[in-house]
Amino acid sequence: MKKVNELLSSISIFFLTIIVLSILGYLRQFFWPDVLLSSDIINIIISAFIASGISYLVMSKFYSGKLKSRKHFDDKKQIKEENIFHQSLLDTTLDSTADGILIVDNNGNISKSNKKFAEMWNIPESLIETRDNEKLLAYILSQLKDPDVFLNKVKELNLKPRAEDFDTIYFKDGRIFELVSIAQKLDNETIGRVWSFRDITEQKRIEKILEESEKKYRDLFDKSKDAHLIINNGRISDCNSAAITMLGKKNKNELLGTHVVDISPLTQPDGQLSAVKADEMINIAVKNGSHRFEWIHLRNDDENFPVEILLTAIDTEGENKILHTVLKDITLQKQTEDDLQHKHILLRTIVDNLPDAIYVKDLEYKKTLVNKADLQNMNCEKEEFALGKTDFEFFPKEVADIFYKDDQKVIEEGQSVINREEYFFDKNGNKTWLLTSKIPLYDQKGNINGLIGIGHNINEMKKSELLHEALYEISETAHSAQDMHSLYSKIHKVVGTLMPAKNFYIALYDEKAGLLSFPYMVDEYDPPYEPKKPGKGLTEFILRKGEAYLIDSKLDMELRQSGEADLVGTPSAIWLGVPLKVRGKTIGVIVLQDYENEKAYGENEKQLLIFVSEQIAQAIERKRNNDAITRYAEEMKELNQTKDKFFSILAHDLKSPFAGIIGYLQILLEDYYSLSEEEKYTFIKSIDELSHNVFSLLENLLEWSRIQTGRMSFKPTLFNLLEELDMTISIIRETAKNKNITLDCFIDNKINVNADKNMMYTIIRNLLSNAIKFTNPSGKVTITVNEVNDEIEFSVSDTGIGIRKENLSKLFKMDTAISTKGTANEEGTGLGLLLCKEMIEKHHGRIWVESEVGKGTSFRFTLPKLN
Repeated sequence: MKKVNELLSSISIFFLTIIVLSILGYLRQFFWPDVLLSSDIINIIISAFIASGISYLVMSKFYSGKLKSRKHFDDKKQIKEENIFHQSLLDTTLDSTADGILIVDNNGNISKSNKKFAEMWNIPESLIETRDNEKLLAYILSQLKDPDVFLNKVKELNLKPRAEDFDTIYFKDGRIFELVSIAQKLDNETIGRVWSFRDITEQKRIEKILEESEKKYRDLFDKSKDAHLIINNGRISDCNSAAITMLGKKNKNELLGTHVVDISPLTQPDGQLSAVKADEMINIAVKNGSHRFEWIHLRNDDENFPVEILLTAIDTEGENKILHTVLKDITLQKQTEDDLQHKHILLRTIVDNLPDAIYVKDLEYKKTLVNKADLQNMNCEKEEFALGKTDFEFFPKEVADIFYKDDQKVIEEGQSVINREEYFFDKNGNKTWLLTSKIPLYDQKGNINGLIGIGHNINEMKKSELLHEALYEISETAHSAQDMHSLYSKIHKVVGTLMPAKNFYIALYDEKAGLLSFPYMVDEYDPPYEPKKPGKGLTEFILRKGEAYLIDSKLDMELRQSGEADLVGTPSAIWLGVPLKVRGKTIGVIVLQDYENEKAYGENEKQLLIFVSEQIAQAIERKRNNDAITRYAEEMKELNQTKDKFFSILAHDLKSPFAGIIGYLQILLEDYYSLSEEEKYTFIKSIDELSHNVFSLLENLLEWSRIQTGRMSFKPTLFNLLEELDMTISIIRETAKNKNITLDCFIDNKINVNADKNMMYTIIRNLLSNAIKFTNPSGKVTITVNEVNDEIEFSVSDTGIGIRKENLSKLFKMDTAISTKGTANEEGTGLGLLLCKEMIEKHHGRIWVESEVGKGTSFRFTLPKLN
């Protein structure tokens, strides 16, 4: 074709050249007239045109024939190529499909199959290549579980060429194929049959598992003790027996189709409508996949009961919202929670209202629980202000450091701190004493995760101790001071141990001279006042009234306005004046004042100062008159009181038991033979008890008289306390058993004491006997001994009848000693306690008592570790 084109192009160019030359020759006669052309040129041109046309016609005819022949050839080639392409596409498609394909013609011969067919049926390639239909069919049938059924199926379809079939075939080895057979058509004519095989073994296995799972789920669903519901768009589509029972229905039909709102009250406990809240809960479950919450349902359409609900989304595609619902009746749980809450509130109420400070700290020493008493100690208004904070945020560093060291010992070493005395200053600057115990707090694994602390306010005890010490020091100073100024200075120092005493003075009134003097005065602003005639100052106001007054700036102004008092010296924020009286006569005034803190003194300080003022007044009076005369007078007074008490005991307390003994003996002598054995035994037992009581009384009288006359020897030795007291306690324990009273002893066998053994026997015997005497049967008496700082502290406690407050102060006084019968009408004189006090003080110890009527009494005394 290319050469033909080149030939035609050459011819066309040739003729075009001739034409151009002819035209140029013709034009020449116009532009170059001097050059003439002959008529032959015209003939040549015409001839050339004719020849050119003929040549073109001939060549075109030739080319057209060639072109048609070529087109027919190309069409055949294109059809062949398309057939090859389609065949290749068919082969590729068959080989890439996941199904095994077998194509059989109308004669039953295999016309086509893919690789997957051979692979699925495990057919060797050599068998495929033989195209032996009978052998291939036999190979296939050999693998089937029921070959006859399959063979009949093949024959049936051969008789119905246009029929379609879908079936499942089972293999001997457990495989399962899905079979699809359809007619192969060409121009609407059936030319064969296409067989498609798909391995559904795994699918069937999964379906079986799902079926078994569904059956198990159904069993669990139906047999579960918890209520199960299937909810579709808010309505119940299925439920189990537990749900029917829980909701008080007779059968499933009463629940199916019911909306969850229909089995709920109108509103939930939070006040929200059940219909609104139900939609909200469902939407949360749909969004998160599941949702757990509490709900109130109706039982029998009228009884509310709480449940815990777990919603689990099953199918949330499209418009349907299907959820699996598990309901658990938590009525008992709620009751338990309510009980626990009630107990928690009860416990918290008890903790908050206990007078002791109670708190809990974590491993960082931060408060996690505090009660009202502890809040008061920290000067903190609310618990939330204290939680998460340490002691350093509430107390001065020097005080918090002491607390912190104890906390470290408990948390880091696991050692408890028991009954440690600690102190801090309150918001008014007053010292507050605590008897603190701290113990480790353990978690369930036994690891320390904090501590529990209890702080018992011992201000009263400390006040008592300080008062005792103050009175003792004042009394001692009255005897030992060389001059009055030393006595006043010592009084100032002693008062300073009880309360703030930066501004302090003593005023004395000389009735004969009519002068008011100020022999001792320490003040921040004012110099000592000079002696003067009584005027209208606050000091003179106290002298006139003869009573203690606590005067703040408001009362001071009122007194001045009323004319009762005038301003003398620098005005103070608070002024405390107490009269000094001797035998009811006011001899002066002791004054404390603070110029800045109006809360420096209160009623407590006033009472304290009143309490010591008498001793101060007496000390001053003794010193002013004559130490020797005053001392002699006091001794004579004390001796007279002792004598009276002594004769009272001899006259009454010895007379009574002897009268009883004589009476019983008289009956025995006169009516011995007429009395029964039981009556005789009763009288003899009574005589025995009275005799022992008299003996005990005589023993105490003898020891007491020896102490009073200085004839009792005092020989302290170092001995083991438990070893020496064991026998005494054992004997008294038998007495306790006779009254059905438990006697417990807690004495560390490592404690040694330097004391007089005989006196220790007497002290312990008297205190234990006294405790047993005033304890009812089935009660308990406990003796405890601990080392506290530089002292050994003894405690004899009972669960007996207790002592009234008004009698506590009379226990250790000779002139006011009281005697009360025991729980079994045991007699007593009160002499035993006086004896104990004398002996304990002989050891430089101290004794005190704590008691509450109806709950019991605790006698405590201390001895120095070294005497």
